[in-house]
Amino acid sequence: MEFVELYNPTQQDIDISGWKISPSASWKTFVIPENTIIDSKDFVIFTYVNYWFKDFGETVTLSDTTGNLIDETPLIEDLENDNFSWQRTTDGFDTDSASDWELKRMTPKSSNGKLVEIEESVFSLFATLG
Repeated sequence: MEFVELYNPTQQDIDISGWKISPSASWKTFVIPENTIIDSKDFVIFTYVNYWFKDFGETVTLSDTTGNLIDETPLIEDLENDNFSWQRTTDGFDTDSASDWELKRMTPKSSNGKLVEIEESVFSLFATLG
């Protein structure tokens, strides 16, 4: 099965109607249907045609209705056609680096892990002995 899963890491729902998912072979571009909204912190999955992606080196891009690049995979390949997929190492984590991605067992509409923010307190203690 070939699919693209999108995740909305923001606090707001996002209307992605008319956005495009394009593999390197741009003739296989998928236009996201009208009234497609990704809820905050939620996933949506799209399948298109059999053999949507070639397995031997490809990038996949997501662009908005005006053609602005929203996100892009690194050059990826999967010659096994098994139950593994290219996915973010952590939900919504994007440093524009190939290390943001890993090939691992498919988990559609499930978390790849969340970043945990830790608030650090900095304080000083002053004491006078006398």
